[in-house]
Order: sequence, then C-alpha cells, then structure tokens
Amino acid sequence: MKNRKIYLVLGVILCLFLVPAAAQAADDLSQPSGLTAAEYEEIMPEALKGYGGQIYDAEQKYDINGIFLLAVIRLESGNGESGLTKSKNNVAGNKGNSGYMSFETLSDGIEYAAQNLGENYIAEDGKYYRGGAIGDIERIYCPGGGWASQVKSLMAEYDI
Repeated sequence: MKNRKIYLVLGVILCLFLVPAAAQAADDLSQPSGLTAAEYEEIMPEALKGYGGQIYDAEQKYDINGIFLLAVIRLESGNGESGLTKSKNNVAGNKGNSGYMSFETLSDGIEYAAQNLGENYIAEDGKYYRGGAIGDIERIYCPGGGWASQVKSLMAEYDI
C-alpha cells in the first residue's frame, strides 16, 4: 500500500511538471519550420502568392515559426482577402493609437506582422511575452475568442 502511494505521488509530479514542459517544447514558436522559400510559396493562399519567400526570410530574421506566422496571417487577413488587408495592407489586424494600422505595401504589412509577433510575443525578452506557446500569445494578442484554436487548426492543415 505504501508503494502505491509513492507511485501515485510520482505520477502526479510527472503529470504536473514534465508533461506540460514537453507540450510547451512541442509548441515552441521560435523554432523554424524547416520549409524552404519555395515550399512556403507552394502553400500560400492565392491572394498571398508571391510572398512565400518573405515568410521564409521572416522566419530566419525574427526567430518565428513560419507556419505559425502564415496561420496568423491567414486567420487575420481572411487568406489575404479581407477588406482590411485590401485597403490597408494590414495582414494581422495590427492596431495603433488611432485604429488599424495602414502599410504602404502588402510586403510591409507582412514584415510588420512578423517583427511584431517575433520580437514582442515570442522572444523571451519581448514586451508582451507570456510564454512561447500559441495559448500564451492569445492571452495578450487576441484574448477571449478562440484565436489560439483557430491558429492551431490552420497550422494543422500543413501537417508539418
């Protein structure tokens, strides 16, 4: 009986500490996807064709997983078809002091989204860093609407 209690306590400790740590490691958004620029271009939605290389470059430059970045852009921009994307080149729903930000080009909007997410939400010294997982980012970036599950669903489409 005494041994069972010890094993039970050890099992609880493993579940509380090791399993979440493993899940966190699997959800480390600072890790590159391993895709090439050409592979990104193949999976880009039609309205965002021609920007696959930029996703690849952003992954290298800002230590942000490109699949995560692409999923956020797809979600926030309606696959590049939203009114905000078409009128302001804003692919990630970024807001400034006076409302939604406007970018000169779509490339500028993608660059800003990558830099903002990479430096402010994923980097451990980032202004809004609360942990490197999608759910951690959701708490500040887009709380309360199931954003993380939607991003994860889009990421899962690539099965990478």
